[in-house]
Amino acid sequence: GLDVSATLNMWNRLQPVVELGFGWVNERKEELHYTYKTKFAPYIKIGANYNFFFKKEPKYQLIAGLRLGATTFKYDITDISVSSPYWQQTANAEMRGLSSSAIYGEILAGIKVHLWRQWSMGWQLRWHTVLACKKSENAKPWYIPGMGDRERHWQMNISIYYTLPLSRDKWPAIDPKPASIKNK
Repeated sequence: GLDVSATLNMWNRLQPVVELGFGWVNERKEELHYTYKTKFAPYIKIGANYNFFFKKEPKYQLIAGLRLGATTFKYDITDISVSSPYWQQTANAEMRGLSSSAIYGEILAGIKVHLWRQWSMGWQLRWHTVLACKKSENAKPWYIPGMGDRERHWQMNISIYYTLPLSRDKWPAIDPKPASIKNK
């Protein structure tokens, strides 16, 4: 997948976060005898981070966070083969155009370090779980955009950050007296 996030650093302690992205997969599961394909699907996550280094410079952070994610997507399960050792036959099937929606939650811990100018890098370890998922009559989705494999609860993310230079510390000082009063 691919995502973009926006974080508002409030007092270097609490950081509301919005993540937008797209997820897709096309994978053959040999051991389960099928191919699973999710089309390009959008997702959104909202949540917050807490910076444990809030008394230090904002360029370096140790965070813990929560996310609530949501997505709607379509998927196909093809090349399904079911073998019967008794009859010594194999049946083939496919399910196309299945659709689903899911809501999932994440708990994360991570670090962020300054690299150069406004650029930083971060690592996050995320634990996620499905909170609600619509399944079709015959199948439930294996892959959920923004979350990944629904059976794997752990994920490692590496991120590159760009910080917009909006800090008030760098704004010019404002003179409270207008120029017309100074000249008199």
